[in-house]
Amino acid sequence: MRKASFLAIIFFIVCGLWYSYAYVAGNGVEIRMVYAEDGSFLVNKEMPRTMVLIAEQNVGQDYSGYRWGTICDGVIRARFSEKGFTFVDYSIPAGAFDFEKFYQFGDLSDEGAVSLGNQGGAELIITGKALVKCTGNVAGTTMKSFQSTLTAKAIKVNDGVVVASASVQEITIHMDDLTGGSEAIEKAATKLANLLESQIIAKWQEEISSTAVVAMTVRGMKSCSDFVQFIEVLKTEVSGITDVCPRRIESDAVKLDLNIRGSAQSLADQLSAQKFSGFSLDITNISPENIELRLYR
Repeated sequence: MRKASFLAIIFFIVCGLWYSYAYVAGNGVEIRMVYAEDGSFLVNKEMPRTMVLIAEQNVGQDYSGYRWGTICDGVIRARFSEKGFTFVDYSIPAGAFDFEKFYQFGDLSDEGAVSLGNQGGAELIITGKALVKCTGNVAGTTMKSFQSTLTAKAIKVNDGVVVASASVQEITIHMDDLTGGSEAIEKAATKLANLLESQIIAKWQEEISSTAVVAMTVRGMKSCSDFVQFIEVLKTEVSGITDVCPRRIESDAVKLDLNIRGSAQSLADQLSAQKFSGFSLDITNISPENIELRLYR
């Protein structure tokens, strides 16, 4: 067993040295396995996977708690989807999210929001509160005036940094308390979505214009040709990668460091969606700094 593992390690080392030598000999440049491409798969179209948790309190009601499916959630999702944002799969049972641990006295801390975002696989979480109150009847009529106040912020899940925040107020007039309050929330949510969206996009574009390092672990390579082919795929078929450096070669895995424009999640999404000639792959694990996958013939 030890002999087989030793031979496998030697095999992959030879493959790595051979490929690096061939690349340098053919291009006359320093050892880099992947050609630096100009295009980025995030700058123009890929935005963060998002979770929205805004507690709403309509007229005569208590806060409903931090959950999805609220008026604010629907408005923000509709607006942000137009700009390429994706959202956490809300079909996941609510029990999978530990709301009770963080929901106390109507407040959700930044740390609690980040923890819930991690549970849902989000890259960005928008959290806040919406409050509506009736300010009285319109003079000489049975119509009522409703004022909504909505405050929210967007937090990056990987580091807890607040990248956007806004607070808005809106007024609507209606005869019915519940309908008038709901319209006031929707009106405020529309205004808030526009304010948050511009801040988030500006910040996200700023960050993804620079490169980040993502560690990749690849299992399932059976031969030197598998190694070479996979590197060629990263080089020619996957956009946004600026450099690939072998980090460690083990008996059952090859570990690489990838410099990318974008995020690990977006790179994983791209790899999962692509069809490759001669092999397929499964993403087995992903975090903001790591991707693990397995190749299949």
